Amino acid sequence: MTRSIHYVQKMPDPCVLTATIGMAWKNQYCITYRKGSHTDYYLHEGTKEKIIQAMRITAETTGLDFHDVKPTYSGMARQISEWIGVSDVIGKQSDILPVILPVWHYQKAYPAKVSQGLVLWDMTSAYWQIAIKSDTLKVYLARGGKVIPQRMSREEGLRWNRVRETVGESKPLRLSMIGVNSVGTDSKPSFKVYFRGEIVPPSGKPPTWFRPLSMLTIRIAYELTQIQAEAADVVYANADAITLEEGETPELWEYMGIKFREKARGPAQINSVGSYRIGETESGLFQVRRSPVITEPTHIIPEYYKVFFPKV
Repeated sequence: MTRSIHYVQKMPDPCVLTATIGMAWKNQYCITYRKGSHTDYYLHEGTKEKIIQAMRITAETTGLDFHDVKPTYSGMARQISEWIGVSDVIGKQSDILPVILPVWHYQKAYPAKVSQGLVLWDMTSAYWQIAIKSDTLKVYLARGGKVIPQRMSREEGLRWNRVRETVGESKPLRLSMIGVNSVGTDSKPSFKVYFRGEIVPPSGKPPTWFRPLSMLTIRIAYELTQIQAEAADVVYANADAITLEEGETPELWEYMGIKFREKARGPAQINSVGSYRIGETESGLFQVRRSPVITEPTHIIPEYYKVFFPKV
């Protein structure tokens, strides 16, 4: 099997690539085109530095030669998972997914203009700092907040410890292992498959055995945001970020040992989820979504956070 890696300014058309031969897989940052025993990887030029960083981390963690590391985050996540060696004994637990994650993120937005100033706080590496509190990748999730951990072998445990020490340095890589990118859904995959110039139904299964732990991690992040947002009656919250008045800090997060950071500070205009200006910081959608849209939070019962964090 041979390969070529192309960092390009403009992605090729996967329909053209596969018109006569081969198959292609496309996600938001990469096109993987395979014909026979050769694979071409097309990646945006702007991602080169981060891709190479993640490849180096994967090589250093697993002992693979750098040139044997796949240049896609999902591919690297698979190689790390295979290196740890955990058997897929607990399955994908797809049946529990809508129960654990009826919605993906806690969100709340009450449009407002605040002249006194707000502070936007967010958890530092939210999913990763939660997930690495687990000493095992083998977690079985049950309804009612029960988590059944299963022991890994000594060698598997040592390798998971190594991953916990190193992979956090690359945000895209850790998100492919732990977080929404790792969980995904079977009905709405995050990539498209092309064959003979057309999009075809995807086949296969999630690339790693991090999925149950990822589901647990996302659920706990949701609960922790909800707990803090409701305690402080915030005007804005999204995923792992909340606003508080100047002079206040996320006290419950701090009590639980959650690491957080200040992301923005100052007079604020909140339009909707994903659309705000706080001080000198504008969200990417601020100039696009100017109309006020109220988002009432979807409440879930906080029960899984107790696995890793003290009871409040």
